[in-house]
Amino acid sequence: MRRLVGQDKPDVYGIIGLGGKEWRSGVKKNSVEATWEDWYEFPLELLDGHLVELNMYDDDSSSSDEFLGYAAVDVKNFMQLPNFITAQVPQTQTQAQPAASQPTLPSDKPLMSKVVTATLQAVPGRKSKYTNLTGSVELELAWQPLIPFPGPDTSRLFPGSTKALLTVFVYSANNLAQYVDGKKF
Repeated sequence: MRRLVGQDKPDVYGIIGLGGKEWRSGVKKNSVEATWEDWYEFPLELLDGHLVELNMYDDDSSSSDEFLGYAAVDVKNFMQLPNFITAQVPQTQTQAQPAASQPTLPSDKPLMSKVVTATLQAVPGRKSKYTNLTGSVELELAWQPLIPFPGPDTSRLFPGSTKALLTVFVYSANNLAQYVDGKKF
């Protein structure tokens, strides 16, 4: 019935997380090619060892939200990593593609940013009415040190452990899902 009235595409939103902090994007109604213009900020102590995780969902008002895909990108080297549950599941693409040639973000330079495209992955056990989860997300990661040279001389200026701010800009999520019968939207 929803196909007949043109309301058959998902109402897309994402949950962006890093460490213990999460942000929820706005909902893009009836779209498999959603775009956003939102920045999400995460304070960090170190550049190493952090993953930006993105879970995409279809917002449903009459039932629980449907899962549309998962992507995780290592903050330092832009490698896309599988969810720990899907580590044994063969992946078609496990490396995000940085837009620029520099392989990592420098932790001691002023604002640096990289655009990364990551493939959305299915995660076993996540509820979804869509049988073929597909698509990709485009993110920009920007690293801004709060102090030019961290160390004992600057510790009085910034007594907390936050050394930098990672800003994540979610540009788009594309080719998100197919009908249960396998047809494209």
